[in-house]
Amino acid sequence: MDDEKLPLQGVTVAVKEGVAITQTDVAGKFSINVPAGDTASLVFSFTGYMGQTIVATEGMHVSLVKILLPVTMW
Repeated sequence: MDDEKLPLQGVTVAVKEGVAITQTDVAGKFSINVPAGDTASLVFSFTGYMGQTIVATEGMHVSLVKILLPVTMW
C-alpha cells in the first residue's frame, strides 16, 4: 500500500537466485511458485521504495505495507 493506503500495482516480486518473477496486480496481490522443500528468499522492488528481501514459507501472506518503505523515509 502507498501513503494513501492504496494497493501498489506493479511491485516486482522475484525468487532470489531463481527464475520465478511476477508483479503485483491492481489489487496489490501476487502469486509466485517456489520449489517445494527449498528455502527461498523473495525480493520485492518498486520505484521510489527501498527494496526488501524476506524468507518465503509455504502458504504465507505478505503485507507490503510492512515491507516497502518510501525512499524519502530514509
